[in-house]
Amino acid sequence: MNDDPALRSLLRTWHPEPTPQPRFQEAVWDRIALASESRPSRLLRLARDWFLISLPRPAYASVLILACVLGGVAVAQKAAAKTEAARATTLRERYLASIDPITMAGRDPRYR
Repeated sequence: MNDDPALRSLLRTWHPEPTPQPRFQEAVWDRIALASESRPSRLLRLARDWFLISLPRPAYASVLILACVLGGVAVAQKAAAKTEAARATTLRERYLASIDPITMAGRDPRYR
């Protein structure tokens, strides 16, 4: 290390004051505006690249196909369960109506 006292003294008193470039603030705001405008396009570019480059790979494609098939099976199962529940309710109501004497009396002409 340099132990020159004159150099140390000079370095302690020296305070650089950089002069900003002309139109510095305007350039900063321009860069901020450019960065905020390009953010959505960057996301679109990433999505496009993933869709066109990564997705066609067999591993990704097979996982996507499997997810679609499993999702379709789950939706179909849910719809079938709902339909079956409605059918069971209808059958229950029909059975109860068929054994109810008051309902039968209304249908049978002998009981009118």
